[in-house]
Amino acid sequence: MESKIPRRGEIWYVNLGDYNGSIQGDIRPCLVLNSNIKGMTIYHVIPFTSKIKHEDMITHITVGEGNFGLTENSMLCIEQQQPVNENQFIRKIGFWDNTLKSKVLTSVKIFLGIMNN
Repeated sequence: MESKIPRRGEIWYVNLGDYNGSIQGDIRPCLVLNSNIKGMTIYHVIPFTSKIKHEDMITHITVGEGNFGLTENSMLCIEQQQPVNENQFIRKIGFWDNTLKSKVLTSVKIFLGIMNN
């Protein structure tokens, strides 16, 4: 039986609620960013979007259709990282591979100022 507990690196459909200006909303695929800590019910996710723009930004990572359970060409927008509650997760669709993991972690470090570009 598949776990209903989101884990780092998994891709889930998540209900992000209503759009708020430029902040992603609606039900969409998201990458779970944080590690699992016993008793944690708040997770940080990075939403995917099918509107591919500004591909040259270090915080944007494109992913092709059919990869990681995605049904269309998509882009992760690291700057859109947001907290969600456990009850907002709907269905797991995939898991990152080592290539995506490396790109995401590097991009997150640059975005947070932990590493220089």
